[in-house]
Amino acid sequence: MRSRMAGMALLTALGLGLAVVPAHAFCGFYVAAATGELYSDTSQVIIARNGDRTTISMLNNYRGDPAEFALVVPVPPGIKKQDVKTIKAELFAHLDQWSAPRLVEYWEQDPCYVEPEYEASDDRDYAAAGSPSKSDSARKLGVKIEAAFTAGEYDIVVLSATQSTGLETWLKQNGYKIPAGAAPILKPYIDAKTNFFVAKVNLKRLAAQPGAPRTQGGLFLSPLQFGFKSAGDKVGLPIKLGMINGKGTQDLIIFMVSMKGRFEVTNYDNPRLPTDIDVPASMKDKGKFGKFFLKMFERELAKHKGQAVFTEYAWPSGWCDPCSADPISAAQLGELGMGKMDQNYQPAFITRLHARYSKETFSKDLEFKETTDQTTFQGRYIIRHPWKGKIRCKNPVRGRWGDQNGNGGGGWGGPVMPRG
Repeated sequence: MRSRMAGMALLTALGLGLAVVPAHAFCGFYVAAATGELYSDTSQVIIARNGDRTTISMLNNYRGDPAEFALVVPVPPGIKKQDVKTIKAELFAHLDQWSAPRLVEYWEQDPCYVEPEYEASDDRDYAAAGSPSKSDSARKLGVKIEAAFTAGEYDIVVLSATQSTGLETWLKQNGYKIPAGAAPILKPYIDAKTNFFVAKVNLKRLAAQPGAPRTQGGLFLSPLQFGFKSAGDKVGLPIKLGMINGKGTQDLIIFMVSMKGRFEVTNYDNPRLPTDIDVPASMKDKGKFGKFFLKMFERELAKHKGQAVFTEYAWPSGWCDPCSADPISAAQLGELGMGKMDQNYQPAFITRLHARYSKETFSKDLEFKETTDQTTFQGRYIIRHPWKGKIRCKNPVRGRWGDQNGNGGGGWGGPVMPRG
């Protein structure tokens, strides 16, 4: 039986039989115990596949200033306390910087340089809380609390429900402000026999944590991570719930980690970014590259009528060329759910995908397929400096590029965020 992870609950819309038990994860909607609206326009998720184990890590950018936050996430049945934890936001930042589309600078090498002959080799050196009410009203509403525990600043309850209106009512009775239109979107997940966890955040506890990261107009909560057993090569991600409180378009960066190869999107167009584009040296001026990239991205998205998920990077974790950050270490892969690895570990393959979606453009949750393709790809934009020195040989070879010191390959890589 094919396994569905990360919220593939809209089985009827996807033409799948209800006998398939989905597994779920990211992109739930946010609810607040206070008045005031919550917004989310940029999110990041890491999905790591290792044998029969799937691990999901989530990072969300919250805006607004309610007294408390909560995240409602579809989950597979059987999630226990030991399956859930928080991880450091720095792990997302490193992975993001390492894989981001980059501006690089290359100098043409001496046309008269003769490259030494090397013996062929197949070896590659890889771098290395208080629970909500358990009153009789929950049973009357068809809601059951399957588990309750804490993880970091989160108080988590795992719920099952038999009716979407009952779940919506239960959340309201327990002090949550539910975005308008939640019940109809919850219904397909409930029909598919999924569970939900409500990861409620205590801002006082969050503020008491040392080094709690903040952003202008909001804050980054500690990333939540949970894992479960799964089978097959199919992966899903529920984005419909995330649209309930979204304002306009939302950006989603998805890092897919596999020991086999890259992931591809199966139910939307999945083009690669235009890459290896020559740009002028002025692109290094402050803010200019970001504007260029954003304009290019929006133009490419328009070609697909807004209905595409772009591959921005596909590369083994242990090396990079050029590098905009250190490679992803074995220890970091372990934190993402890939298990313990020794110093001679086989690098995982990481695919970076970028979706910009809205209620009007994306009507289905995302589907992915794990492949064995390890063809490397990166979004790269190049400033070239042609050779200006004297040419003292009879048969010069033009068009060989490297760094300013005459080393082939390299240069500098500056990552860019699409909305940076």
